[in-house]
Amino acid sequence: MQQDSYQQLANELMTFGKKQILDAVSIAVGESLVPVMTVEKFAESSGFPAGVIKGWISKSHIPTQKIGRYRAINIQRLADICRDAH
Repeated sequence: MQQDSYQQLANELMTFGKKQILDAVSIAVGESLVPVMTVEKFAESSGFPAGVIKGWISKSHIPTQKIGRYRAINIQRLADICRDAH
């Protein structure tokens, strides 16, 4: 079921501009020592509003990783999903 959500995200991202997402993920991976990022940082890098990102997360469209009491976007997994989409 989660794979279906990721495929839906990949299709949705095509609408928003795959290059923009791939650029944001590339920047995120390049800047990060760990393959995770906060919603705010990802919103800043991608150009999408934080509310949109949070909506995608709540619908399980963007992979996240729980770290302690915090949840971060799993940038490495998102990059893999985007690469597999094309």
